[in-house]
Amino acid sequence: MSSNPPPSPTPHNSSKQPTTWFSNILRPRASSISVEACLNLSSRDPSQPLDARPILPLLEANQPLASRCKHLQAFSDICKNYRFTHLENVFFTVQDILQPNMPQEARHTIFEFMQACIIGQYADLGMARVTFYALLRSYTVWDDFNDMYRVLFALCKGGRDISGFEKNVCKLLIHWLEMAIEHQPSQQQQQTIPYLSEILHLLTVICKFNFALFEDDEVTQILLAVHQAFFSSHQPGDRQACLEFTDIVVRYRFVPFEALTPFLDMLASSVILLPPNNTAKSTIACWPIYQNLLRSHCAHSAILTICRFIDQEPSKKDENVLIKGAMRLLSETAWGKNKTGVETYMLSDSVILMYLKRAASKGTDATHGTILECLIALVESEDNDLGLMEWETVWDIIDLIVQYILKITDNNSNYDVDLFNLTSDASLCILQFSRFSQTVIRLLKNKLYKGPLIRFMQVLYELRGYCDDNTARLLLEYYVTEHSLLPSTENWLTLLQELTIMFFIHTNPNTTTSATRLLMLQIVSDVCASVKDFYSEDMYENIVIPMMQMLPKETDHAIRQLAIDLIVSSLSDCQNESIFERLVSILGQCTTCSCVTNVVQPKSRSHPQSLHPHRSVANTSNFVMDTASDAFFKNQTECTGVPATLGLSEVFENLLLASNGKLCQKTFAVLTEIANNPSDLACPYGGSRIVALDLFLRLRCPTNHHIYLIEDTIQEENSVLAFIRSQQQKKQMEAKLKRSQDSFMPGPAIKTNTTTAAVKKPVFYPNATILSYSEDSENDIVLDIDQMLQAYIQVLSDSPNWVVVLFVLRRMSQQLSNKHLFCGASPAVNKLRRLLVRWTSTRKFLENVSNIPPQIKRNDLTVHAYNLLTVLISYRRIFTEPKQDQDEIVYAFYVGIMQVTSATRLCINSLSVCCHEMPLSVTKMLNEILQRMSQIISVSSVSVHILEFLSALARLPDLYANFTGDMYKPVFAIALNYLQHSRSQQQQSSPLNTPSASPLMTSNASINNANVSNIGHSVASPTLSISGTQNDISQGALKQYVLIMAYLVITVWFTAIPLRERRKHVPFIVQRLLSGISLGKPIDEQTYTCIDMLSRFTFADVGLSPEKSIVSKILMGDGEQNVATPGSSKQDQRTWVYGHTLLTLRTAKSLGWVEVTIRRPSGTVSMMCHVENKIKSDDIDYRTLPALLMMQYQPNLIAHQILKDREEASQEQSADHAKELEEQLEQKEEEEEEPRVELEQEGSALGITFDDDDGSKQRFPAGAPTRRPSDQAVVSATVATRSEGLVMAPSTGPPPASPAVTISSAASMSPGLARRPSLSQKGLIDILNKTSSDATNDTKSPSTLLPQAHTLPEETNPKQAEAAAHASVHSIMSEPKRLPSIDASVHPITQPLRKTDPSIDPSFLYLQFNNYPDMARAMDISPPLPNDDSTARTLATFDRIPVVDFHKIGVLYVGKGQTHEVDILANTYGSPDYVRFLNALGTIQQLRGRTGNSGGLDREMDIDGPFAYFWKDDVTEAVFHVATLMPTDLTRDPQCSAKKRHIGNDYVSIVYNDSGMDYAFDTLPSQFNFINIVVSPHSISTEAVSPTHAMTGAENTFFKVEMQKRPDMPDIGPMGEPKLVSAQSLPGFVRGAALHANIFAQVFWQSAGAGGKREYVSHWRERLRQILRVKERLAGKSTTAVNTPNTSDIGTPGKMGKDGYPYEALLDFTKYT
Repeated sequence: MSSNPPPSPTPHNSSKQPTTWFSNILRPRASSISVEACLNLSSRDPSQPLDARPILPLLEANQPLASRCKHLQAFSDICKNYRFTHLENVFFTVQDILQPNMPQEARHTIFEFMQACIIGQYADLGMARVTFYALLRSYTVWDDFNDMYRVLFALCKGGRDISGFEKNVCKLLIHWLEMAIEHQPSQQQQQTIPYLSEILHLLTVICKFNFALFEDDEVTQILLAVHQAFFSSHQPGDRQACLEFTDIVVRYRFVPFEALTPFLDMLASSVILLPPNNTAKSTIACWPIYQNLLRSHCAHSAILTICRFIDQEPSKKDENVLIKGAMRLLSETAWGKNKTGVETYMLSDSVILMYLKRAASKGTDATHGTILECLIALVESEDNDLGLMEWETVWDIIDLIVQYILKITDNNSNYDVDLFNLTSDASLCILQFSRFSQTVIRLLKNKLYKGPLIRFMQVLYELRGYCDDNTARLLLEYYVTEHSLLPSTENWLTLLQELTIMFFIHTNPNTTTSATRLLMLQIVSDVCASVKDFYSEDMYENIVIPMMQMLPKETDHAIRQLAIDLIVSSLSDCQNESIFERLVSILGQCTTCSCVTNVVQPKSRSHPQSLHPHRSVANTSNFVMDTASDAFFKNQTECTGVPATLGLSEVFENLLLASNGKLCQKTFAVLTEIANNPSDLACPYGGSRIVALDLFLRLRCPTNHHIYLIEDTIQEENSVLAFIRSQQQKKQMEAKLKRSQDSFMPGPAIKTNTTTAAVKKPVFYPNATILSYSEDSENDIVLDIDQMLQAYIQVLSDSPNWVVVLFVLRRMSQQLSNKHLFCGASPAVNKLRRLLVRWTSTRKFLENVSNIPPQIKRNDLTVHAYNLLTVLISYRRIFTEPKQDQDEIVYAFYVGIMQVTSATRLCINSLSVCCHEMPLSVTKMLNEILQRMSQIISVSSVSVHILEFLSALARLPDLYANFTGDMYKPVFAIALNYLQHSRSQQQQSSPLNTPSASPLMTSNASINNANVSNIGHSVASPTLSISGTQNDISQGALKQYVLIMAYLVITVWFTAIPLRERRKHVPFIVQRLLSGISLGKPIDEQTYTCIDMLSRFTFADVGLSPEKSIVSKILMGDGEQNVATPGSSKQDQRTWVYGHTLLTLRTAKSLGWVEVTIRRPSGTVSMMCHVENKIKSDDIDYRTLPALLMMQYQPNLIAHQILKDREEASQEQSADHAKELEEQLEQKEEEEEEPRVELEQEGSALGITFDDDDGSKQRFPAGAPTRRPSDQAVVSATVATRSEGLVMAPSTGPPPASPAVTISSAASMSPGLARRPSLSQKGLIDILNKTSSDATNDTKSPSTLLPQAHTLPEETNPKQAEAAAHASVHSIMSEPKRLPSIDASVHPITQPLRKTDPSIDPSFLYLQFNNYPDMARAMDISPPLPNDDSTARTLATFDRIPVVDFHKIGVLYVGKGQTHEVDILANTYGSPDYVRFLNALGTIQQLRGRTGNSGGLDREMDIDGPFAYFWKDDVTEAVFHVATLMPTDLTRDPQCSAKKRHIGNDYVSIVYNDSGMDYAFDTLPSQFNFINIVVSPHSISTEAVSPTHAMTGAENTFFKVEMQKRPDMPDIGPMGEPKLVSAQSLPGFVRGAALHANIFAQVFWQSAGAGGKREYVSHWRERLRQILRVKERLAGKSTTAVNTPNTSDIGTPGKMGKDGYPYEALLDFTKYT
């Protein structure tokens, strides 16, 4: 656009004609012609400016407004990119659109055109610039202010270019500010003033770049306008824009003196009005502005102006923003954190404080608050170096403010002002005073406060009614630190009383918190501890008792607890009886529980369920969980009696430790009253009762009845008492740490390890004066234990609270096991027994309990009652009617098995204990018990326990001595029912592929093939098996074990039946065994071996394996070299297989003799047969004759054998005794002269010579076998029957280990004799090794039966020695005689379960030779096995399979305090009770020369000791690896590895725990350590030490027996819970449990080793499989499964034989024998 002046009129008129003409042409077409077309942009030179006039016709007023706006907008866009001339013509043409009556959109188009021209043509605007500015000055339409601002902002180029209007642009902006303020919304003062911040911003930037163009008066006018805008707006943004302008003023110019006051007014007000937390980046803080101001020449004037602001009279209406801001600016000048004035202007502190003090004297709440803020800045300043005078001025100001606070709050008469709480909604003055006090307190704690402390404490004392926890603590600590509360200070007691009144007694909960009261209590406690030696009574009278008067009504638990602690501490030290009674009275009043009164209106927690029997399940579960919640203590209206009862309990413990008997007895009486108080029964938490019961249930006493306390070993996670204990322990620890670290008062230091996590609890020892029972109760201090037990009974009878009842039930049985504690409570014990029997018999146990958790069935609650009854078995001696009461207990257990509940298992196990402890009562109910067990045997949870009960019962023949024939049938029915039930379950599941597989392996024990490979790697260590299969392995092992036990029960009970009645039961057993097998299924191996056992024991009581006699060895040539001699025949041997029998016939070297060996699954029978028919032979049999002579005179032969042993052992004997033996020998020789001569003549050929008078001749050749007949050989005497010229003499007994037979201790021990019961172990070994000189005189002495070395003098006459040997043989062969002074129940000797019948029924021999079971009714026609090495190896392998179940059981003795395995294994002796237990556990036998199984113990060199304990019955043998009997040499074997080699490989160990501590399961770690049976002395009878009362002592000495097992093993045995067993019954009870446990451990090991797929195979089953393998190999069949051979030939139930007989009839051998 050209800047030339307007053209002259002529050119102007001439140029108008073509334009008018052109416009006339375009006017009708204006709407269709575009701006680009008019300008012809395509043909124009872009470097030359364009003429804008061609578009004027399109913009003329006669055109439609919309069209004009459209073309103008298009032209505006073009102007941004092209240069034009004559733009003012365009503006003048469209200027009429800016009329106020035109639409705003149209006016906006004009402003857009102006802005486009400015942007595109800024350098060529010329007159248009002035035209545009003039329009903005004159334009007053407020709605278009945004467009006006944008045009002006663009016109001055963002404030940088104001040329052309620099003289009046500020006036324009001031005008615009006034317009913005005028258009401020009047109703909404808090809203932002429109465009105010924009105008201020534009004003700021214009002044910033053009301050040099403005005069001082113009700056003053601008500041006044900004001052008006600052106070007109209430928005921080607008005020921030004003501050930005003031910042520009002090930065780029200076503040005129005329404008200094409004300038400082804005600055001071901004300190208060603008938020200090504004973090926007564009914000300007007032402090830099103020700092720049102080750097200017007007700094001094500014300070004076600010001081005048402060000295103004404050207004009562407004907030006095100016005064407060001035104070802030002034304080910032000297002490500010922003360093505003410290570095730029030095101002005296005293001046500032003077003005602040003036303001404080006439100030308001707001100004006082600001003054406090300034003082806070002063106090917090790091450069604070105030002098004493300045500090005094500061505290003078604070005193003025304190007086103001007291005035406005009326001295806090209503106690409604929380002066020191920063979160309060109080006034500014109170909040700032709180900040100031907290600042001073913080400086005090950090030791940075430099002012006078006493002035601050005086302030706190003035405001003591307002003090919060911190200030009250600070005040109290000050008095304590200055020793103002100790006797060293005058009026200390008065001051302490005032403090207790102020901070504890007369307080308001709104102002004095519990923390302050607790602190006051703590101070009083410390003062009491410090002055107790001199002023204790004064303290109790003036301080403690007044403070405790309202304690029963105290609702804060923490205060109650601390106050009770103070009372307890006072009672512990109080010597004044009157004060003691008053304090105890207060404490007793506090034990009342308020839950009963509050339970009428239950809260949302719904916990008092005991009074609402019709509760919902959800509420019930909430009750159980809420009992352990924090609300138990936080709710101030519940269980207020618990802390007091805890205090009484602590007083009792303290008095018990101090041996203050009288006071302890009184305290115990109070506690029993609490426990027997029926009013607390409805407490939902148990209240005070549960605390008293907790103390009672921890009482114990030794045999002398002296009371002591133990720690509760039962862990409870969700219970009230667990929460109480944790809180008490925590508070005690905190209290002790507090006393040791933060004690306020000087006194004896409490040494406490601050690093310990818990308070060290006192160790209670039996009190010397306080007893549980005494015959002289008048002189002795005896606690009323009967009342304590009555409290238990009341809880069980009447309490509706499940929590309390469960708490008592879980601990009561443990305490009852401490029998000496209840010696004086016989009435209560009998009452408890009667109630328990009644409750269990009528099924009304705990019928009053109404809040039982929903997951617990009421029928299952009886398990707790039966637990108590089990413990009460040990109290049978004090029963009112012993026989009747014992019968009732047994009946109660019988009722427990009538319905299957969780208590059924416990009842069965308890009946096992009753079998030992109450045999007569069990005998009375035995038939009913067995009948009931036969009905529930199929229940898997109890089946194992029933079978274990029956197995143990079979070894107690006295209990079923009166059984008749049919009374045995329920026993077999129980085992058979379970077998049928097991088979039915197996048939429902997928059967096994192996036809002969046993029902032991079920589908539950199977494992996926994918897991088998993984589990196979864990065979060596089942503990490392995959955790996911543990349950299947455990269940599979348990099912196998139960089936094994079922067959074992049949076996042991069948052998227990008298021989004459056994065949009556065979049809029933066989039929029931086969009935459980479905059609088409083969008979399993276990069933067949069981039937084979029946055929063995039905007609004879013979051993399961033969024991070769000397005659047999001589005739068969065993032990001799195979050298042919004249007159001897060649030995031959043949073996036939028929049925399931291996029949071996072996001819003897002596002509006419044949050894018959019949091998069957359940045992082996050997017979010596002689052909009586004359054998045609001219040779004389030199071997037969001596053998026959020795058979006729076997005792004489044995005499020579014994004589030889004694001659080799020693050569000592008295002369008198030898003379007596000589007389006996001469008499005997006269009677047997002729056989001896023949024996000597013929015996020379055998190398056997009988000595004459020359004692130097040897009676037996070196190396000849010698033996002493055993008990079994005596019992199973040789039976000879003649038939068809054959003489058969079966000889049964243990199998020999080698041809050479040595003397065994079992062989020399009579079954009817026992050892001394009172021998110690060391004495016992001495007797075993002692040489007996009178062995031949007294053949009935027990010492002759022990293994020992018998000696004879060298010069002894052989006749005398032979007589001595004959006497020993006579004692062995004669009928056993029991010593009258020894009880066999305590010291059992290995003996059969019934009286042995020595006869052998011919049917026994028939069955041995018969083809039984001949399922095809025809003898198998098969050739004998080849007489080669293979057959010999087969028979040798078969003979090595034992015929009995052999068990190895470890025995450990744990001495006092021993916990390490080396210490335990190194023990060489034990206590007398241990020795008595060990002697009755089995029979001690010598290891050297033993032929039977010794369980891995050395039998040649005594490496494992010379002796061991053994036990056996018809089908079971056991060896006990006793650690104390094994040699101990810690120098060579420091780890006792030799002992652990045996005991560590035993599955089961019996641990006699005499350590006084619990025995840990992993004490003796081992791969095979599966089960430990721990025997611990529990209740020792004082009569046990008296020899005259030894039996009574054994009956009343009880041991706790418990079973420890691996975590992955199921529950077996009668010791799922520990049992109390008397010393009399202990050995048999433990032995039976150990045998059962060892069976299960073997089953579990096999099952775990193969992931649950391997089946445990008994010895009998293995023997059966060997026979079947031989039979298959003989028949030429291929063996497909080595471990499970084909047993299809044993038969299938339901099929018929060839002659029409069913297989059941064929297997019932009683039909044809």
